[in-house]
Amino acid sequence: MLPSGFPSHPRFRRFAGAACALGAGLWPAASAEEHSWTNPVPHGELRSLSSDRPDATESPFTVDAGHLQIETSVAAYSRVDAVTTEWNAAPVNVRVGLRSDFELQFLFDGCLQSRTSASATAPAATRTGFGDVTLRAKYNCWGNNGGSSAFGVLPFLKLPTNSGGVGNRSLEGGLILPVSFSFDVWSVSAMTEIECVRNSADDGYAAVWTNSLSIGRELSSKLAAFAELASTAGDGGHVFAFDCGLTYAVHADLQLDCGANFGLSRAAPDVTVFCGVTFRY
Repeated sequence: MLPSGFPSHPRFRRFAGAACALGAGLWPAASAEEHSWTNPVPHGELRSLSSDRPDATESPFTVDAGHLQIETSVAAYSRVDAVTTEWNAAPVNVRVGLRSDFELQFLFDGCLQSRTSASATAPAATRTGFGDVTLRAKYNCWGNNGGSSAFGVLPFLKLPTNSGGVGNRSLEGGLILPVSFSFDVWSVSAMTEIECVRNSADDGYAAVWTNSLSIGRELSSKLAAFAELASTAGDGGHVFAFDCGLTYAVHADLQLDCGANFGLSRAAPDVTVFCGVTFRY
């Protein structure tokens, strides 16, 4: 099903239908008793909303079968160093639940702008354009429907669709393994990710390894907070950051968030601030 208000152009619907059919073909057909894209989970039986944002650590949980979940930043601002700033407007992750344990994701980087000058007083050179598209598939190995732990597998492929010189022109991809543990009002999530990226010399590919650890706490029935450490190494300088933020559940299908990331190594952006929203159909 497509939600009300979603684009209704015939080409979009043909694309969405073909993508969902392709994703369904990657996994065995559901039995008549199982929920699927064509046999959605009734709204009153949906699991609690679980988003892959706002922390860097991906969640192992999938979207309920037959439903869409949209996760987006209203805007994110980064100060990379004393002479470079970056904006990212409306990056979005469209998550499509195909089975009770399997989903497809379509990530669009949104509009990017980078301003760099040789010094704090020199004129700035500006690059503006749209970013890349990333295709991901998530399979929940266990824990989707409760329990003290959950684990998932998330392969992905980045398509070089960027414009305006805001990205490279190479295919990139990798695999993410997220895990989560719950302890009453506390939660601990972690992930490890291996990615094949175009190297900084632009003459081949390099393996990049990312690890993160996020600790969350429910502050009330609607408000929660998280703190996180994230590390990326393998090409160029080591990127190490501390992230923190808040999430607020407006209702069962709508969540707001805000937060900031602080660089702890020379190669990491000095600071990034963001706010965003997650909603489910």
